[in-house]
Amino acid sequence: MKSLILGIFFLFTFNTLNAQTEILKDNGSWFTFTNNIKLSNKFYFLNITQQRLVHFLKSTQAFLYSPSINYNFTKNTSIGVGYLHCRSFPEGVSAPSIHKNENRFFQHLTIRSTLGKFKLSQWFCFEERVIELINLSVSPNVIDGDKYVNRFRYRLQATPSNYQLI
Repeated sequence: MKSLILGIFFLFTFNTLNAQTEILKDNGSWFTFTNNIKLSNKFYFLNITQQRLVHFLKSTQAFLYSPSINYNFTKNTSIGVGYLHCRSFPEGVSAPSIHKNENRFFQHLTIRSTLGKFKLSQWFCFEERVIELINLSVSPNVIDGDKYVNRFRYRLQATPSNYQLI
């Protein structure tokens, strides 16, 4: 009875919480195709191709292609280096006014572990980005050089150990 009351309390409490304010209303979808090719016991090639669509699958907002080469140090630790090319199209709420390219070189580290009944995966990534700049002061808009930007990304993923798809 005590756990039922606690469950109902959490249900009503978390029902009213929001993580962020919705700003963009593009009605977008991402289609992702991932290849993982084992080259040896330690090395593998990973390729991610992604198409980002808006307006209920009518318009392409971006197309990404990202190959990488990865090395497994142990069963629970791997590193990798790769490249990502992103082509943005003038579609959606926050889209550029003209076609724009971005090139990224990245290095990443993945550490897997367990915590009780959960499998944990921590992903650390350092990106070196070269982004084309759009000159908005002329009409029509044109690409006017590029800028170099670094970005650090972190992802923590927890999955129940006994989780199985039915």
